[in-house]
Amino acid sequence: MSASDNKSKIARELASHPVRLYGAPLESCLVEPTRCPYEDGSNEGETIEFRLIFEERPETKDGYKVVYAALLRSSDYGLPDHTQ
Repeated sequence: MSASDNKSKIARELASHPVRLYGAPLESCLVEPTRCPYEDGSNEGETIEFRLIFEERPETKDGYKVVYAALLRSSDYGLPDHTQ
């Protein structure tokens, strides 16, 4: 799935389930999909590249993040533990 496909799919899902976070619509947390390395929880010292697609507070870059495992076979979404 391409980065723009990711963003479009999530935007459609968020629009169909209007939810607010701290008074703001969840759509405001959707960020331009960006490839980022994250620590591999299964292999100490190694990293895995994910696509960052959602940040709880994108203006300050803190809070929860959601990533998409675009480069892995599973192509799952998840919450990363730490960024590199």
